[in-house]
Amino acid sequence: MRVFFALLFDPTVKNHIYKEIFLLKNNTVDGKFSEKNNLHLTVEFIGDVDQEGLQVLKEILHSISFPAFEIQSTELGCFYNKSNKAILYLGIHPLTTLSELNTLLRSKLIEKGISFQDKAYSPHITLGRKVEFKEQFLLKTFNFPTMMMQFTKLSLMESININQSLVYRELDSVNFE
Repeated sequence: MRVFFALLFDPTVKNHIYKEIFLLKNNTVDGKFSEKNNLHLTVEFIGDVDQEGLQVLKEILHSISFPAFEIQSTELGCFYNKSNKAILYLGIHPLTTLSELNTLLRSKLIEKGISFQDKAYSPHITLGRKVEFKEQFLLKTFNFPTMMMQFTKLSLMESININQSLVYRELDSVNFE
């Protein structure tokens, strides 16, 4: 099973983001956009694990002690691939607290011998994949309102494919202090 650690949004934030995704879709010719229930902020992607590995990840999750915190969104951005299609994302204001959570989680993963993608943590909210914008559309002209987001728990998520649709399911969580 494919798993990752994530911060989940409350319904108000999900609805706000999804409303903006709907508006962005009007400026595209192609793309797969995130479903409202899949919106999240990844803290660490793990990948495929077996049942034994899953049990270790749950132990790590329950060993996390961290205070609740708030973050602020920034502007929209894109990562482009070779075919000039974009991963569209909503940026996150650089925050020491979020980096500290990622560092704490990574240290616990290393301690237990669990591998993860060892690259610099770049927090963002994925809004769409393989996005191709209309020729006249300039992303920097789209005004995505800044939001404050409160996080009170860390979740262990499973990524599954159901009827050719990606679904993220919460397997376990731990509340922040």
